[in-house]
Amino acid sequence: MFFGISHLVVPVTDLERATRLWRQVVGFAEAKRGEGYVDIDSGNVVLRLMQVPAVESKLSLRLSVGDVAQAHDALVQAGASSRYAPMKTPELEEMACVSDADGHAIVLWR
Repeated sequence: MFFGISHLVVPVTDLERATRLWRQVVGFAEAKRGEGYVDIDSGNVVLRLMQVPAVESKLSLRLSVGDVAQAHDALVQAGASSRYAPMKTPELEEMACVSDADGHAIVLWR
């Protein structure tokens, strides 16, 4: 009956700005482009950046990265705002979090 998740919709108010963030800063590939959307191939799941007049529901994406501090700095330099700086959790994981221009949380984890 169910086959799995085909993609996650990320509502954005500026499609080209969001596409630049995911392609140029994060390094994911553009898989497909259509009227009002761009599909970004993350390697595991497709992120569909969907142009909307206003973001009504924000989401949180968790990215596995090799260097949390470097990824955090790259995203902040590209215009994201830091929610919390790189830190170690009680389980000794490294984490940080930024918000993209539409307020979605991007959690960086290693």
